[in-house]
Amino acid sequence: MISIDQAGIVYSATRREHYVVEAFLSAHSVKDLAPSIPITLYTDQTHLPYARGDCFDNVVPVDTSRNFKSLWAEGQLDRIRALLTAPYHRTLHLDTDTRVYARDIAKLFDKLENIDIAMAVCQPDASICADQMGLTMFNVGVILFRKSEKVMQLLNAWCELTAHHFALGNQDPVPVIESLQHVDDPEQRRKLLFMDQTSFVQLLSPEINKFDLGLEILGEEWNFRGAFGGRRFDKAIMINHHPELRPFLGRDAVQRAKLYHELGNTTLAREILQNLFDKFPMAPEGKKALRRLIQSMV
Repeated sequence: MISIDQAGIVYSATRREHYVVEAFLSAHSVKDLAPSIPITLYTDQTHLPYARGDCFDNVVPVDTSRNFKSLWAEGQLDRIRALLTAPYHRTLHLDTDTRVYARDIAKLFDKLENIDIAMAVCQPDASICADQMGLTMFNVGVILFRKSEKVMQLLNAWCELTAHHFALGNQDPVPVIESLQHVDDPEQRRKLLFMDQTSFVQLLSPEINKFDLGLEILGEEWNFRGAFGGRRFDKAIMINHHPELRPFLGRDAVQRAKLYHELGNTTLAREILQNLFDKFPMAPEGKKALRRLIQSMV
């Protein structure tokens, strides 16, 4: 059994407020089931009320670059840099748009007794990158790893290759590189260059292990992105990473704010609701209901 003070969860949420809201909700899904697991958030938006949630044990301010044509790309580099400086010996990285359902989530860290890294494979019906690349690859939204020399080599190489790809994606016309020579559409090629999985698959996949890491392939239930095109998935989901979670972001944040109010932290509850009122799009009737809720919290 791994000592919990050696292990923890890391989120990276930069550039857009809704990523911080997502991380806040995902971290609470962990704490609801395993309150002893420490969680660190890396963000450039420490001023947001969500960053002060008690789901985070540590909040690390970061500076994000603004050099690429894709804002999403910039956030991916922020993520890799966060993993390189993760404060735990054994780390579970989760994308912000995940929710944890596994009550025994802490047991994942025990796997790192005998391996360096564990990830789930992208399903082609649920991954644009895997579909376009035509390769078997890992989804980088859930990464379980220990801070071994080989993993640090992988993360550094991933960071360097990703930054190189992003620089190529900034060019006009978009250059043709060996790994994307099968993609004729230049804008599709640019889109793939701005995906960190395009670089990661060249370093680590079920078929490629450039740094000879001890690797375990996790089941799809540990990073479930959805089953499409008639494919069935009948296992219990441990970590949900399905895009269907996104439309409920505001609703779930309101519910979490209500819980803060019930537990006596009315100030933070009101700040969360006020941020939702000011920044998140909603119908007029939703605005009215939210205003009444804020006014009722005294």
